[in-house]
Amino acid sequence: MSLQTPPCPVFGLCGGCSYQHLSYEEELRLKEEELKGKFIAELKLPPTIFGPIVVSPKHYHYRHRLDIALRKLKTGERLFGFVSPTTRQGQYTFRM
Repeated sequence: MSLQTPPCPVFGLCGGCSYQHLSYEEELRLKEEELKGKFIAELKLPPTIFGPIVVSPKHYHYRHRLDIALRKLKTGERLFGFVSPTTRQGQYTFRM
């Protein structure tokens, strides 16, 4: 497995890009393995039904969805940011 330094400063905290510590090729291989395994096991699909992965020309900044948390404190201050996938604690990056 080829590890690299994630380009995102909040990698591992926000719950977003789970594979930034891997090479793009390794990320695609793991995603393909996981998805195929679930479809084959759960839906009893034959492995031959799957086509090749369509590789994005952009390895980063291609997401079309964000999961963002907004929290209002008793003081009235609002915090805006991401939530850790492991602790479910907020990693609030903006104060409003």
